[in-house]
Amino acid sequence: MTNFTPGPWNVLLDEFIVPKAPIGETVPVIAKMDGPINAELRANARLIALSPDMADFIEIIAGATPENAYLLMPFYITRAKDILAQIAGQGETP
Repeated sequence: MTNFTPGPWNVLLDEFIVPKAPIGETVPVIAKMDGPINAELRANARLIALSPDMADFIEIIAGATPENAYLLMPFYITRAKDILAQIAGQGETP
């Protein structure tokens, strides 16, 4: 997989996507949302900020085997619902 800035990422001031870091630490800006700050922009920012979580989840799913996939199904469903809730702005958001 191509290297990218490791997660987790946060949405800062409704428009900047930055890596989660201790207060005062200098961090790179992953993305800057452009345009009026509204519900769509906030949703797009959350979606982008959750990219590392989604990539990690896809790696877990891709590593499943026929022998263990059914055992992991409750985890897959729970994790997928958690990510979708965060994208929707519910629960713990980036």
